[in-house]
Amino acid sequence: NSTTSTNRINQSGSKLSDSNSDTESKTIKVEQKIFSGFKGLNTFKKSELETQKAALELRRVEQQTILETASSYFDLIFKSKNDFIIGSVTFKLLKTLNPKTDYPDLKNLLSSLDLAEPSPKEIADAVTQIRTEKLPNPVTHPNLGSFFENPVVAKDLVERLAGQIDSLKVFEVSGGFKLSAAQLIDLDGWKSKPGEKVNCWVKQPLVLVNRGDATASDVLSYAKNIVISIRDRFGVTLELEPSILS
Repeated sequence: NSTTSTNRINQSGSKLSDSNSDTESKTIKVEQKIFSGFKGLNTFKKSELETQKAALELRRVEQQTILETASSYFDLIFKSKNDFIIGSVTFKLLKTLNPKTDYPDLKNLLSSLDLAEPSPKEIADAVTQIRTEKLPNPVTHPNLGSFFENPVVAKDLVERLAGQIDSLKVFEVSGGFKLSAAQLIDLDGWKSKPGEKVNCWVKQPLVLVNRGDATASDVLSYAKNIVISIRDRFGVTLELEPSILS
C-alpha cells in the first residue's frame, strides 16, 4: 500500500504534520514491537528446549555412570573372588524412559516394525523376540548361556584384523576396541565343530550347549580348545564369562 503526503497549514499559516506519515510511522513501530516480541518468544522457546535437551543428556550420563559403576563393582567383588554366589538381586527401575535401542538387532527389528518411538512394552517384546530366535530353549537344549566375553583389544590389532576380516565388528569403548567374540568363533568354524558332548549353538556361537550328559570338565575342555584356536588364528585371547568356582 502507498500513502500520499500533503503539506497542510492551519488558519494562522503554521504547517500541520502529515497525518498519513504519522499513521505509517505508528504502524511501523507497532509492527516492530510485534516482531520483537515474537523474536523474544522464539529465543525463550529455544532456550527452554536446550535446557530440556541438556537435562535429558545429563540423565543419560547419570544412568550410564550408574551402570558402569555397578558393573565395576560386580567385577571387583564377584569376579575377583570365588567365595561369593549371587542368590538374589534387586533392581531399582527408573520412571523416566531412556531406553538404549541402538543395538544392531534391536534397532533393525524396531525399524522393520515401524516403531520410531517404541513404548517400554514394545521394546521388551522386541528383545524377547530376538532372544527367542537366537538363543536355545533351556528346556529342550540345556546350555550355559553366553560363555565368552567380547574381547577389548588395542587399535593396532584392530587394524590388522580389519585387513583380514571383511565387515569386522568393532566398537570403540573405554580402554580400547571391543570385538565380537561370536564373530571370531563363527569365522573359525566352531558352529560346525561339535565336541563329543558339547557344541556351540548354531545361531549364537557364544552359547555352549550340553548335548547329553556333559560334565563341567567336558565344557571347560571344549571351551579351552576354542580359546586356543582363536588365539592362534587371530591373536585374540578370549576370556570366560562365567566364574569358575572350583
